Amino acid sequence: MLAHGDVRYAAAGYPNRASNDHMESSTLGRYRRMMARFRIRKIAVRHARSLGLGVAAVIGFLGIAIFVLMLAPDWFAGTKNLDAAQAGARQGVRTASLALLAGAIGVVGAIYTARGFALSRAGQLTDRFTKAIEQLGRKELDIRLGGIYALERIARDSKEDHPQVVEVLTAYVREHALLHDMSQGDPGPHESPAQSLHMSARTSTARLPTDLQAVLTVLGRRTLAHEVARPPLDLSLTYLQGANLQGANLHQADLSGANLQGANLHQADLSGANLQGANLQGGYLQRADFTMANLSGADLTGAKPAMANLTEAILCGANLTEANLTGADLRGADLAGANLSLAELRSVDFRDAHYDRETAWPEEFRDPQAKGLEPWPHWMEARRD
Repeated sequence: MLAHGDVRYAAAGYPNRASNDHMESSTLGRYRRMMARFRIRKIAVRHARSLGLGVAAVIGFLGIAIFVLMLAPDWFAGTKNLDAAQAGARQGVRTASLALLAGAIGVVGAIYTARGFALSRAGQLTDRFTKAIEQLGRKELDIRLGGIYALERIARDSKEDHPQVVEVLTAYVREHALLHDMSQGDPGPHESPAQSLHMSARTSTARLPTDLQAVLTVLGRRTLAHEVARPPLDLSLTYLQGANLQGANLHQADLSGANLQGANLHQADLSGANLQGANLQGGYLQRADFTMANLSGADLTGAKPAMANLTEAILCGANLTEANLTGADLRGADLAGANLSLAELRSVDFRDAHYDRETAWPEEFRDPQAKGLEPWPHWMEARRD
């Protein structure tokens, strides 16, 4: 009998997770090694900063001491032919300078207190990160979910740890939802559960296992303000059939070769994304943003990108048979070799879009140029010849 949390994997074509101890341990080891590299790097940076601050503090203390004991009295009170009044003035200056030194020491102490608090917080984040990584490798579904949402909290709390969290979560998806090549036969003992998928047994209504859906939800709502010149999400060659990515931010994500059949991408941001060769059959793509996305060779048979933004999208060789493109914006799109037969093209904006003689249109769509499309120059030259 399957344990709690294994039912969804088995129903979706995954093997029993309880029978994959070697896979679990290898995955956990990989996450732990990743965390060890992050920890070593952070510790080295932390020690270097602490050493620099310590040297600066010692130099500053010596400078203040010299000023208080030697320079300040001579600057602010006479030193020649001292009488009682001048000696008192000199002593007053020394007292005031000592008070200044005490204040400076207090400021330095406050700085080190703040530094200590920051180091303590960093240590707590590292401990939380380590614990969450360990939870990802557990067999129990509820514990894995706890690890996923713990990583999301860390990514929100720490801009420094945000890219590492994203890297771990995308690696988790690639490991557990990797497309299976049927020609390779049965999966070996080192492969992840998702590598044993039997593609022909899956249906368009299949749902992802709960933990994989949770990871995708977390990635889709990540804190974008923490991302500066970071590499795009790598979800290439993953099996995400039936995934719910409504409103997800997948800007410039790499989804090349991914199976998103029947996925919900309503109002998702896929601008600049790489969807080359992706399977989007029957996908719910209403109002999704595909601006400048690469959809060459993608399969959108029966998909519903109504009102979607496909401005300057690359759709070379894409299959849009029976796709509902009502009200879609395809200005400047590249439709060379695309198959739009039986597609619904009402109110589509084709201005400045390009096509060639390999582009297939619905029977009622007899004059593409009247719709604002432009044939590629090499086809025009062939027609003139």
